[in-house]
Amino acid sequence: PNPFERIVYIKYHSINSSRASLSLFDATGKVVWSRNYYEVAGENEIEIEVKDLSPGLYYLRLLQEGKKITTIRIRKK
Repeated sequence: PNPFERIVYIKYHSINSSRASLSLFDATGKVVWSRNYYEVAGENEIEIEVKDLSPGLYYLRLLQEGKKITTIRIRKK
């Protein structure tokens, strides 16, 4: 859910298996969480524990093979 409190769940569909990375940025652009992984063709789900982050706006960026796919804005309560 958005806004979130302790955990953010990211679910998405990928056409191919590939290298991917998720990064979470604060409002100043500082990376506060990041993970590199191999996504599978089909449904992918990533769990991000964020209980130690301060309340506010954050931006989550998904890269596949080094190319930006999407950036979404999320809010921590």
